[in-house]
Order: sequence, then C-alpha cells, then structure tokens
Amino acid sequence: MSKDALIVAVAADRLSEKLRTSGFHIDEGPRMFDELSQAGLWLGPRWLLEENDSFLQLIPYVVLRKGRQVACYQRSASGNEGRLRGMRSIGLGGHIEIADAVMAGPHIDPQQTIELASRRELLEEVGDLVVVDQCWRGWIVDRDSPVGRVHLGLVGIWTVENSSIHGAEDAIADSALVDIVELSRDSAHLESWSRMIIPMLLQDLG
Repeated sequence: MSKDALIVAVAADRLSEKLRTSGFHIDEGPRMFDELSQAGLWLGPRWLLEENDSFLQLIPYVVLRKGRQVACYQRSASGNEGRLRGMRSIGLGGHIEIADAVMAGPHIDPQQTIELASRRELLEEVGDLVVVDQCWRGWIVDRDSPVGRVHLGLVGIWTVENSSIHGAEDAIADSALVDIVELSRDSAHLESWSRMIIPMLLQDLG
C-alpha cells in the first residue's frame, strides 16, 4: 500500500476513556460500532497518520478458529508493516482503504465498512474460506509501542470449516492451524496484539 493511500481512522480523543488504556478490552459488536459512529470516522493519508497518534488507524484483527484451533502464521519480509516482519500472529486483516468505505449519507458506516474491509483482506491473505459464524469481541489498544500507538484493533472471531489455512500472498508465511492451549504455552514468539487476546480465547474454551 502506498504511503499516500487514504485509510480510515478515528480521532483518539473522541473515543471512550477505556480505549485510552493499553490492553484487550472485551466488548460486543453492536456497542463497538455505536462507539465508532458517535466518534465519527475519517479518511486520511497513511503517511500522515503513521506519525500522528491523535488519530488511530482502524485495523480489523480477525482470528480464524476451527474447534480448539486457530490459524497462526509468520509475517514475512514482504509485509507492508516493516516493524512486524518476522513475528508470528493469529490476527489477519489490515488497514481499511478508501475503496472499503460504505457511506450512510455524509458519514462512513462503521459496521458495513469494517466487515467489507475484513472480507477483502482475508480473501487477499488466505483465499476462499467457508465461514460458519463470525462475531466481534473487543478492542486492542497498544499505547506502548510505536506501531501500536497509531492503530486501534477490532478483534473478530470467525469460525471456519476449512481443515487447513494457506497464505494466498507472500506476506503470509508458514501458516497452520494450532491448538489454542499449545499456542498459549509458546506465546513468547507471538506479536503483542496476539498475546493480548490469548486469555480471551482460552476463556472461550471453558
């Protein structure tokens, strides 16, 4: 993606207080989209947003789940975000581009826009999926790293029927379905956003 590309962001000071504290904040999809509607979404050039933490770039961070397993992969050297290259991740997705924006009158519709962007990103990254359920589970706020300070993650859990997950682009390497408990025992190799949501995934197992 070009640094001049227009991407979707939200003004940090228009979000609720909880979204100014680092961590994973459990929430429900309807409340998440209401929050973004009230804050208002904005399209800006990526080069500007990458250096300005008064705005947060929205990143759908979708976990693909099948039973007790989730898709895990390595971010290769060809990925757009150089600061994450080489890290392992369980979150798929990326920036929301201008082509993803769905308008509701003069405003960007958060839910339709985020879901359209998520489907596009997943098709680009891992190809066709058989999705049987999807939900939005909460926010990732990371004020403690240069890349995290300018992004806001929206965590989705998509249940799939696929028996294997393969990268459809060079940025996705060494992909596999991994048991969530096993992953939690070796989480040191995961990027920080993935580590943040492991407790929620374990809790979902009961």
